Amino acid sequence: MCGICGYLGTGDPDLLRSMTRRIEHRGPDAEGFFGEGPVGLGHRRLSIIDVDGGDQPIFNEDRSVLVVFNGEIYNFRELRKELRQAGHIFRSRTDTEVLVHLYEQHGDSFPKRLNGIFAFALWDRKRQRLLLVRDPLGVKPLYYTRVQGTLLFASEVKSLLAHPGLMPRRDDVALHHLLNLRFVPAPRTLFQDVFKLPQGQMLIADSSSQRLESYWTWGDADTAGPPAGDVLEGVRHHFDAAVDRQLVSDVPLGAYLSGGLDSSAIVESASRRVPGRLATFSLGFGEPTDELFDARIVADRFDTDHHEMTLDPSPLSIYPEVLWHLEEPKVNSPQGYYLARFAREHVKVALSGLGGDELFVGYDVHAYLRMFHALSQMMPRAIHGALNPVARGLSQIGQALFGLRFENMRRGLSVLSDLDRGGRCYAVLRNGWDESAAFMNRVYHPRFLGANPPALSDLLEPYFPQGRDWVDSALRCELNLKMIDDFLHNEDKVSSAHGLEVRVPFLDLEFVRWIRSVPLSVRFPEGRRKDLLKLALAGRVPEAILQKRKWGFTFNPYHQFRKDLAGLVKAELTRDVVEHLGVLRWDFVQAVLNHPPSPLLRWHYFMLWLMLGLRFWEEIFLQGVPHQDVTARIAGRLIDTRTRS
Repeated sequence: MCGICGYLGTGDPDLLRSMTRRIEHRGPDAEGFFGEGPVGLGHRRLSIIDVDGGDQPIFNEDRSVLVVFNGEIYNFRELRKELRQAGHIFRSRTDTEVLVHLYEQHGDSFPKRLNGIFAFALWDRKRQRLLLVRDPLGVKPLYYTRVQGTLLFASEVKSLLAHPGLMPRRDDVALHHLLNLRFVPAPRTLFQDVFKLPQGQMLIADSSSQRLESYWTWGDADTAGPPAGDVLEGVRHHFDAAVDRQLVSDVPLGAYLSGGLDSSAIVESASRRVPGRLATFSLGFGEPTDELFDARIVADRFDTDHHEMTLDPSPLSIYPEVLWHLEEPKVNSPQGYYLARFAREHVKVALSGLGGDELFVGYDVHAYLRMFHALSQMMPRAIHGALNPVARGLSQIGQALFGLRFENMRRGLSVLSDLDRGGRCYAVLRNGWDESAAFMNRVYHPRFLGANPPALSDLLEPYFPQGRDWVDSALRCELNLKMIDDFLHNEDKVSSAHGLEVRVPFLDLEFVRWIRSVPLSVRFPEGRRKDLLKLALAGRVPEAILQKRKWGFTFNPYHQFRKDLAGLVKAELTRDVVEHLGVLRWDFVQAVLNHPPSPLLRWHYFMLWLMLGLRFWEEIFLQGVPHQDVTARIAGRLIDTRTRS
């Protein structure tokens, strides 16, 4: 994990140093710069491999090609051997040096040879062109924009904002998606005209042009798949190989251990491969869904060097600080921030269980989609047409008569009204709400409605073509959207805040390719979630973990509403502030605050959480208020509201 930044189009070393300084937290061990004519490349290093010899930029033999790199190349040893046999000379042991020689050998097709998590910038001095490349699964971020004819790029948006000509503005299309999805899908960001480089793509730029090229796409999975009798052994073999690849490190390494199935699988595999005792890290929140007891079962079983801590915090007390790193309002991010800070006290690298649910069909929504797709296929088209307006009419009447108390029924009716369209049905199950015109009018400020935000289904429907199983479509959608722009976005930013590198063995490229070749009917037999992974892990992880209920690694919004959220919203989201933001109606905010607290309103509480975040985001990024000042104010607010209550 490192930080990269730079430009093409201006020779300004002061700008380069300012951009690099803003991402110092990503790489506290070293910095490096290259400036020549119109190009500048900056790097902040977190030393993981070849600690003494891997400072960047790194050049090829004749210094005609150089690179600044963030991430890890897991197959670098094989590539290094191959390139040496082809005559290339290496001057370091770092995986980064593979990139410049691989480019020399294979030209623009070289990223196809990489298995890793990465974002990098490569400058070809002879051809005077810049290549920006992001890994196929989008584990490592890369942002870019154009300002006054100059292409700027960086690992974080705050680095781009060092350019005095970039005036940050809010992107309301991105904000609409954020309020419905709880994340901003690529290529947009919450900053207007600042873009994410999509996963598996390469931006090629010179002094007169730039273009995006895809070097890697998912394509269709091999529906034939491996023979059924080989699948369980195949899961075990390919997963162990993925974990083994991702254990390469010259510095202390550990693993997150939530007590769930995915993190337990990683700990089981890694503990057989690391010398000595594997360090593991668990975090509790003092809430009913804590899994510390389950984590201890796993830690004891594999004799790990286990570390745990229990927090009883208000995650809102550090929300502005976390938001400065995330660069957009998010829910369910402070807990990852706390965990990364805790782990960094002991290790520089941690393995995470992200990706297991998306590969092995692990969410409740998948079971619901299976049921609704079957119902949709049984229902004649004429009934679809008749049911649609009836369900929508009942939904509007119910909302008018019962308000927030009608919320769960409204969502049920929305599913029925969209039963002929997989993308819209999935959007409702994922708690999107913008398909209901009546609900939109109740929630959104007239000024925001006037911007005519696009329907969420416009984004999701392309993943649900006619004739494809809705669960398979949802898995594709989640790997391309939610996994990257929500989970991996959070993981990268909160870990980078503390100079910690997080790796994700379930998203090892070779493992993902193999598991996607297994037919969905084998991964999701008769709607049994995570069935294949549980069978593969039988006898390897404790039986209690195989049988336990799935919990998310999250603060409970209902508990937080009763604890701090309601009071902080009343203090911070005054009528003047709500009108200034121009996103939610004041009477909607008041309706949620005045309604008796209820677990059924969790998504309404998340909406308030996001609006608090939007207020802080505008202060920090648009108005230039230091995030430390906003954090201090919120800490004071929380003390005041608790005292009054």
